[in-house]
Amino acid sequence: TAPLPSGVVHLTNLVPEADAHAILAALDISDVKATNEGVRVPLPNGPPQAAVAAARAAFKKAAAADSALYGELVEAPLLAQCVAYGIKGSMAPHVDASPTRSKPLVVLSFGLDCVFRAGAAKLRLRSGDAVALDAATTLHGVDAIIAGTAAQNVRVSLMFYAAPPPCERGDDGALDGAAALFDDESDEDDDYAVLLFYKY
Repeated sequence: TAPLPSGVVHLTNLVPEADAHAILAALDISDVKATNEGVRVPLPNGPPQAAVAAARAAFKKAAAADSALYGELVEAPLLAQCVAYGIKGSMAPHVDASPTRSKPLVVLSFGLDCVFRAGAAKLRLRSGDAVALDAATTLHGVDAIIAGTAAQNVRVSLMFYAAPPPCERGDDGALDGAAALFDDESDEDDDYAVLLFYKY
């Protein structure tokens, strides 16, 4: 298999099995069907706290591996989004548009195993695994869901974006902190599952 791109960190068994089951149980995934695309899962009360704690732990481990990309983001505000996949689900390889030069992301995987693409590399993500990457520069996606690998017939991706440090304000249009992750022209329909979490 191809080597992992720079900045990509694969963390196996990050979330204990009992916590992974509890996180899945806390999410409303009843509407997930055997479609070819991921389904947004609403987070009206935010992501489960065990998932937030796992994302924090993942950013800390990623910072130990790549301090230049992740070092200043260990305690950064987090933006969470959840997508669920049936056994026919996939997500085309893509990069996330960002007005900043980087968009650090931790993906927590639960339920069915999947084949996750990062650049030219393919990772098998099992329930409780995580992967950290720069979503603005690293091509990433879900090539396939592997049926029969979990009791739940679904794969859930909980994604946590870390807000960058405040920018130097050289003009009135500069974006700071969490506001720099997404511009103001994003489609509201695409953002209903998005919540910001600040740590003061």
